[in-house]
Amino acid sequence: MRRWLAVATIAISCCVRGGYAGWRPFVPLRQARYGAGAVVVGDSLLVIGGEATWHHHRTRRLSTVEVLDGLTGTWRYGEPLPEPRAFFGLGTIGDTIFVFGGIDSAGQMSDDVFVFYPDSGEWIHVGDMPFPLSHFSTVRLGNSFFLFGGWLESVGNFNPYIFVFDPSTNTWDSIVIPAWVPRIDMAAAAIGDTAFLFGGIYFGQLNWVTKFFNSTVMDFDTLPMAISGMAITHMDGIIYLISGNSGGNEQSVGWYFVPSSQQWGELPDLISSRSYATAAVFENNLFVIGGRRCDWTMRSVEVLELQSIEEEGSGRQLSKFKVFAPNPLTYESRITIVAPHEAELSVYSANGSLVLRRRLHEGVNSLVWKPIGLPSGVYFYKIGDEGGRWLYLRR
Repeated sequence: MRRWLAVATIAISCCVRGGYAGWRPFVPLRQARYGAGAVVVGDSLLVIGGEATWHHHRTRRLSTVEVLDGLTGTWRYGEPLPEPRAFFGLGTIGDTIFVFGGIDSAGQMSDDVFVFYPDSGEWIHVGDMPFPLSHFSTVRLGNSFFLFGGWLESVGNFNPYIFVFDPSTNTWDSIVIPAWVPRIDMAAAAIGDTAFLFGGIYFGQLNWVTKFFNSTVMDFDTLPMAISGMAITHMDGIIYLISGNSGGNEQSVGWYFVPSSQQWGELPDLISSRSYATAAVFENNLFVIGGRRCDWTMRSVEVLELQSIEEEGSGRQLSKFKVFAPNPLTYESRITIVAPHEAELSVYSANGSLVLRRRLHEGVNSLVWKPIGLPSGVYFYKIGDEGGRWLYLRR
């Protein structure tokens, strides 16, 4: 059954725009890596673990930690992980760093939890996860860590659980939500008490944006392309998404997203495309670190100075569209759209493939569409203007 959403009147903000000058190369890492993690602790940026590929596609996991000293602008080696790890979960509470699971030196999934205490300068093994897990996403909501998706070794499949770790008691819980679609290699960030999950892979790459709040999930938005392996970070209520893999090709694209107003904007393209990089905001600069390109590992680091973000067209009337569509689609489906001005309707499948495009005029638009040959699944509306701005976007 094809699922569509008949949407009532909704106000949609125009995209936002920042005056970004462009990415610039930075001092490269001492050691090339992808599938690593990055955190800011005090006046230092740490890049932890990861994976390296070299001659004849040989791969090894890394235990090394590199530290960028904000005073000198140079990389040095810090206290290494107790064991090599890649594609793990990472989070902080204050200056304490938590590393969850990942892939170990033997290429097997791990259930270890390591914690770094800056006062002692030591990594400590504090316990085990419920199951060995890798390629998942971790966010902190309140004082607990939430682990979404990933590959669950015990069932040899996508992880259907949302695991919750309480570091104050060193205990685990799990949440099962029927509406949750498990996936790997997605990007995730938490703003306030809400987690946002972007893209990933579930029997194919996805362009979904999912919101998690109060143990419920909902489809929130879509990305311009189906993509996985993105670098993600956030600061001051703004989420930054950079690079990734789409259709088997490394990407140089980037976006920023303001959840409070559901505003999107584009970042300049990276100098070098990549996937499985890591990202962090450090001293008002956006860092994209390492990554993989064409099966080779990168030492490259690029930096973008963050500027203030101003709402485009601030103070004017926001665009309003009325969209009426059958749910599910029928053999001959009539879609009615009331548009306040000229625009373009595009319909995409969950993997980002365009299945319908129609020009909209001001006023009432009645479209008759025969979705012959389309498989059952989730499809998305996108309404945009000539400048490529997203004016309406719903599943």
